[in-house]
Amino acid sequence: MGFNMEMNNLTGTLPKSLFNLSALQGLSFAANQLTGHLPKDAGLFLPSLEQLYVGENNFDGPLPASLSNATSLRVFTADNNKFSGPIPLELGSLSQIKCLYLDHNMLTNVPSNRELSILTSFTNCRLLEEVVPSHNLTTTLWRLYLSSNLIEGTIPLTLAKLTKLIVLHLRFNKIKGLIPSNMGSMNRIQGLGLFDYALEGPIPDSRYQLVSMYVFFVKHNMLIGSISSSNLTRLQALDLSSNNLSTTLPFGVCELKELLELYLQDNSFTGHLPLNLGNLAKMVNMDIFANKLSGELPASLSKLQMLEHLNLSHNTFDGHIPQQLDHMVNVEAIDLSHNKLSGEVPKSWEKLRHIKVLDLSFNLLEGEIPSGGKFANLSIKSFQGKYALCGAPKFHVPLCLDKTERQSKSNAARVIAACTLGGSALLVIVCTFIGISCYRKRRLLKHPDDIEILRGITLPVISQRELLHATSNYSNANFLGNGSFGSVYKGILTDGTTVAVKVLNLSFEGASK
Repeated sequence: MGFNMEMNNLTGTLPKSLFNLSALQGLSFAANQLTGHLPKDAGLFLPSLEQLYVGENNFDGPLPASLSNATSLRVFTADNNKFSGPIPLELGSLSQIKCLYLDHNMLTNVPSNRELSILTSFTNCRLLEEVVPSHNLTTTLWRLYLSSNLIEGTIPLTLAKLTKLIVLHLRFNKIKGLIPSNMGSMNRIQGLGLFDYALEGPIPDSRYQLVSMYVFFVKHNMLIGSISSSNLTRLQALDLSSNNLSTTLPFGVCELKELLELYLQDNSFTGHLPLNLGNLAKMVNMDIFANKLSGELPASLSKLQMLEHLNLSHNTFDGHIPQQLDHMVNVEAIDLSHNKLSGEVPKSWEKLRHIKVLDLSFNLLEGEIPSGGKFANLSIKSFQGKYALCGAPKFHVPLCLDKTERQSKSNAARVIAACTLGGSALLVIVCTFIGISCYRKRRLLKHPDDIEILRGITLPVISQRELLHATSNYSNANFLGNGSFGSVYKGILTDGTTVAVKVLNLSFEGASK
């Protein structure tokens, strides 16, 4: 016989008489707005009760220890209430319990007990498969949900006795210490959530014996050391983020071909991304940002055609962005910011039809920002720290020159350079000629008798080529000194005549006169 009143917006408190129906097998008041305490003797007169659902209400006060008298109880959900106080150790005597949901309350461990005594007590529940925050384990227990409470202490080694446990979530509590080294004996476990704690030390090797594992979350702890992935071929979600894990990423991670989600961000991983990342063909979300990874992005990333979210920011990746990444046809968000990537933004990325978020900021990229496809919807936020990029005004970068303009500018530069060199050569010739003339004129003024002799002499014309040869390309070895308007070099002409060649610097005032 069962009594089901869930999801009816019921208010008020539960009448005590409901807990006197000894023939009752199922009782549900879940998902209402009920308040008050559960009766202290709630379990004394319910020997046949197999299922009790009081979750998602506003019940408060302690959980009644008398529930341990409901010896047929298989499922008990009291999640998402305001229950407080220690979890009764007596619940560990429920030998038939399989599912226990006590998460999202204000429950605590037994005072002055450093270990999670509730977990120790549940080791008698041989059928327990799933447990959600509450620390009482029976060998029958299948599911245990104790997350989001105020439970403190360390995880006991006796946890490994829950050999039938399928799901264990202890997240959002105040659990600390080491992950038990013997947890490998829990070989049926499929989901394990131990995050947002103060767990420390390495991830024990026995964890890799959990071959039935689908979900393993140990984020936001202080775990150290390296990781391995051997034997976890069924794993679909792996979250090791926000720890102190180091060394290189093992190639074995890429053999987890069922993996859908990989979160390794905010650690200290080093080295390169494994070249065989393309093996993760079912991957949907990949976050490996805020590490110390380097090297080029492997082209095998293009094989992740189911990928929707990729974040490799805040590393030191370099080289060009692989053109082939346009094969990630389902990708919606790519963040490669804060690396050392160079080259151009691949124009082929205009083919990414589902891209909504793209961040390439603070790299060493150059060239034109593509304008087609979803790039038309992007803003300056995608390209901060622009370096040498050009493109549309909305990106706050210079406009790119088209091919004709670039060719014209290049030709103009060549003309200007040629004119500059030609003008310099002509100037040197003229100055040399003037210098020789002045020198000879001064000599004639000093010796007027020689003037008549020299009137018939024709002054030679000296080419720039000969001057370069005479002065050894104006080498430092022939440098005589600086004059008022330029530098003076010694030169020996082809006929053996020694001359002084003055190279005018037109930046000096008066040099052009």
